[in-house]
Amino acid sequence: MRPKRYARYFIITILALLLLGIESSVLVRPGERGVLLHWNKVQRGQILEEGFHFVLPLRDKVEITDIRPRRIETKIPAYSKDHNDVDVACTLIFHPDPQRVDQLYEAAGRNYESQLILPAVHTVVKTTLAQYTPLEIADQRPAIRERIKALLRDRLANNHLIVDEFAIIDFQFSEAVERAMEEKLIAKQKALQAENKRQQIEAEKALRRSKRK
Repeated sequence: MRPKRYARYFIITILALLLLGIESSVLVRPGERGVLLHWNKVQRGQILEEGFHFVLPLRDKVEITDIRPRRIETKIPAYSKDHNDVDVACTLIFHPDPQRVDQLYEAAGRNYESQLILPAVHTVVKTTLAQYTPLEIADQRPAIRERIKALLRDRLANNHLIVDEFAIIDFQFSEAVERAMEEKLIAKQKALQAENKRQQIEAEKALRRSKRK
């Protein structure tokens, strides 16, 4: 009976050691960083890079953070300078700062997209578009995109997030605003054509006067 009992103890011991080995080792894959917690408290400055790491079971916990570029698409209801509705569809590409993932996790845990990124995008887009009329928004789209991107880069950097790219997919205005913008563009084109015609007539007159001389 004793040999069987010893064998049972031996198997239990081996299984316990295997379980302890599993619980005390952590694999951080390429494109990831590990945030080390002692008793659920973030240990600043102890970011785990790629590879195997050993921790103390029960006391230690490692939260894996993906640091590869990620994409967020969102639609934002905003207002122009003259209080017209502007619906904006936009895309943000970002990634966590690999050297600051401990502070990012401490600030927002795993929910940094909903707690930090989306509120920042909505606020910056709304405050920026509120400085332009619908026609200016349509005409200055590239400049507005760059302005929003720069503001987001500064704001999110304070939250340990790096902006890779920002793009405006589409602007949507009300039908009344769309008609008014179209009418203004048509009037602008007609005025430009009239000015070109006037300059052409003046040039022809000048040419005829020079020939008479």
